Amino acid sequence: MGSSAWQRFTAQFKSEDGSHVKKNIGTICGVLAILMWGSSVAATRLVSESFGPYSAAAGTYGLGGTAGIIAVLAQAAVRRLRRRASGGGAADGAGTSPQFASPEKYVRFGIDWRYTLINGALFVSNTFAFSIAVGLSTSRSMSVEVGLINYLWTGLMFAVAIGMPGFRTRWYEVRALCIGASLS
Repeated sequence: MGSSAWQRFTAQFKSEDGSHVKKNIGTICGVLAILMWGSSVAATRLVSESFGPYSAAAGTYGLGGTAGIIAVLAQAAVRRLRRRASGGGAADGAGTSPQFASPEKYVRFGIDWRYTLINGALFVSNTFAFSIAVGLSTSRSMSVEVGLINYLWTGLMFAVAIGMPGFRTRWYEVRALCIGASLS
């Protein structure tokens, strides 16, 4: 009985050629993201209790930053190897390296690189402050309250923006805001 339930569960993730993960990788990543997001307050509290709030925040973001740098370097290396294997030359055709390219090259999706840099710094500051706030809370219930405040402020900003002139609101956005407020 247990194996047939497992087979029914895994059958929904199979593609036509029989491979499991290929077709539904986005769904699987989304479920994993929700699980990691949901356990972030508890994990932050556990690490903070073990190492202290400042050491835990610095260590966590230091490891995350290192992993991010390694991932970016690995992607660049893979792209370089693929380009060489296909017989292509440098990305610009002139042999210039991307780190010395002009800032205009870093405008993606119509967003200026300075905007990305400033908002990235604000995001890192926010998550670092959140980690320290969870670590400095005196009880575990206070940690949950800090987590709720951190995750619900975006809904509050959206609720305030609804009344602003020029802000176009769709019915499903208001519905999602009401559902989120009722669950908190």
